Amino acid sequence: MYILHIEDEPSDAALVDRYLRTTSHQYQNATTIETAWEMIQNQPDIVLVDMIINHVRNGFKFVQDLRHQGYQKPIVAVTGLVLEKEIKQCYTVGCNAVLIKPFSIDELITTLNKYIS
Repeated sequence: MYILHIEDEPSDAALVDRYLRTTSHQYQNATTIETAWEMIQNQPDIVLVDMIINHVRNGFKFVQDLRHQGYQKPIVAVTGLVLEKEIKQCYTVGCNAVLIKPFSIDELITTLNKYIS
């Protein structure tokens, strides 16, 4: 399975990277939305996306645009946003799940296992 993680914070990306290296999954991390658009051409099986990239809430638009382009595979918001309206917005734009930062490896595994076949 190919997993695309869009995350600009090195320590957060390292946590996901550390776990995924112990699996057989292919994994790429994009640190900008522009890079994510390039990597999406590789047809990831699941996308993990931080909703705030480089201090801008452009993860929402990325997910919405990705869905409008016909991407039907799972998208998981990985975010520090915790207000009910912010979490609801993640689902409204097209996310299948929300993983709240800081999260544990167990929470990451549980979330991924819902979508990984």
